[in-house]
Amino acid sequence: MGFAGADSKQGKADAAAKKEKPTWTKIRGKYYDVRHFKHPGGNVIDLFLGMDGTSGFDSFHGHNKKAETILRALPVMKTVPENVPKQAEGHPEEVRFIACFTWRTRHTWKAVRNRERLQSPSS
Repeated sequence: MGFAGADSKQGKADAAAKKEKPTWTKIRGKYYDVRHFKHPGGNVIDLFLGMDGTSGFDSFHGHNKKAETILRALPVMKTVPENVPKQAEGHPEEVRFIACFTWRTRHTWKAVRNRERLQSPSS
């Protein structure tokens, strides 16, 4: 009886570990620990947790010196994370497109909305 309880606790711990989000992203071949990093642009980095974020990083930041400085300040993992998923060759580009489209659409909409507010006569 005592062993059954231990097995059930271990099973719950294993299930919880599987549900945890990865805390790393890979950029230009290096694995960065981003668990304590708060992206200045919001939670866009969540789209790249546990996968290669190189094309997303390069697409959003280009040759921005501040972004490069922040990247260099992030801790680089000494070992490759376990269970790194195999990614299709075009996966980073697809995620980059989705992220850029979502970000641009949302911010364009905000700009249009704000412009309409500024142009509308005050009551």
